[in-house]
Amino acid sequence: MALLDKGGLATPLEEAGISVYGLIEGSWTHNFSDDASTIPGRAFDFENDDLTLNQIYLVVEKTTDFQKAWDIGGKMAWTYGADARFLHSNGLFDKETPDNQIDLTELYGEVVVPVGNGLKVKLGKFITPLGYEYVNPSLNAFYSHSFIFGIVPFSHTGVYATYGLNEEWTVSAGITRGWEQSIDDNNDAIDFLGSVGYVKDKVTGALSFTVGPETTDNGNYRYAVDFWMGYAMSDELTLGINADYVYEEEAGDDGDGAQVYGIAGYATYGLNDYLKINGRLEWFADTERAAGFDSTLYEATLGLTVSPFPTHDIGSGLKIRPEVRFDYADDDVFNGENSQFTFGVDAYFAF
Repeated sequence: MALLDKGGLATPLEEAGISVYGLIEGSWTHNFSDDASTIPGRAFDFENDDLTLNQIYLVVEKTTDFQKAWDIGGKMAWTYGADARFLHSNGLFDKETPDNQIDLTELYGEVVVPVGNGLKVKLGKFITPLGYEYVNPSLNAFYSHSFIFGIVPFSHTGVYATYGLNEEWTVSAGITRGWEQSIDDNNDAIDFLGSVGYVKDKVTGALSFTVGPETTDNGNYRYAVDFWMGYAMSDELTLGINADYVYEEEAGDDGDGAQVYGIAGYATYGLNDYLKINGRLEWFADTERAAGFDSTLYEATLGLTVSPFPTHDIGSGLKIRPEVRFDYADDDVFNGENSQFTFGVDAYFAF
């Protein structure tokens, strides 16, 4: 927006309530336990000893307000980089093969209907409400992701409505084409998506779920339930928890139902404007899925968020996040070992 302002373009956009923003992220990860090129169990940080352009993320957005009758908005978000390989929805850029790819991560319109306290209706492709961690790295404390981040969907395409019961509670419900399905769909069925959200004082949280078939078999249903809560204990300390449970009717080795579930706890402590300390502990049970680990996994991550220029108009967008992480499993699932120890660091610049 600062660049647009220099060209005299920001004012009309701001008057229309439109924002243009984004970020650039790069990273590097080293596995001390194994020199293999890939790191098992990781979401976006799976490449060992490889300088990675994770994301160039660009957004054009007009947010909507429950208090405004017939308010209209929407969002368009593009992602370019290595992370885009895993974000594709069926029918959108999903035939690409290079390491750095492009993805239309979100594209939806939204309208506020003057019903009661206000009803928001969203139509298009949007990021899932499930999960404590996000595809957008600037919304997370860590560069690496939890194991349970990988068992919930990234995006949905459909219609999704949110109603504000009061200042604290919201309820949402909608129908979608399924997990990572957009222009094309791998079956002829729809999914149901729902969520209950809570915000009051220092506490935020949500209970969300999705139900529907996710394979080519219309009768093979997958059920996912996600709960997360954040608590700002003080100005310096924030705590969080995330629990997920996923059950699929025919996902086991024997064709029977299979379940996977886990829980992760988070803590962030701000020492000053320049430095935050982040911690995460996780327990992940994945013993039944045909394509799973067939083991119980544990994870401990300790990291920093460094803000070199916290008060600078432009430099405040730069964050550097080094971390050390230890993964342990009951079985030898990490390239023939039952543990792995990694160091990773990313840097992103939000603008």
